[in-house]
Amino acid sequence: MLEVGAVSRGHESAHHEAARRSGAGTAAIYRLIEGEARPADCHLAVWIDRPAGEGDPTIADLLGDGVAPQDGSLWQRALVARPAPEFCLLHTAPQLPPDTGLGAERLPAGWQATAAQRDPLPG
Repeated sequence: MLEVGAVSRGHESAHHEAARRSGAGTAAIYRLIEGEARPADCHLAVWIDRPAGEGDPTIADLLGDGVAPQDGSLWQRALVARPAPEFCLLHTAPQLPPDTGLGAERLPAGWQATAAQRDPLPG
């Protein structure tokens, strides 16, 4: 609903103006698509991007084995102001278990994953 409303009649010019003013960084709003871990409890973010034109992934393509729903949450870009990765996996541990589907050798061809430590803000 948010995605449609942002560029619907009467809002499109405001949406484009906000995107123009956002500068050279990245900016997006993400929606939860899988998992239960709250962002406030997560210490690792893995940003996942795929080549343009690739078909929709399955959750198994992204999470693979080794990420229990209570330990991770997968987010998909819903609204973008500046170029931003399509997915973000948040995890409660400081490093992902080695057998997850996000290792370079397990991602589909052309996909990229970049991990970053994060300091959760108290909610």
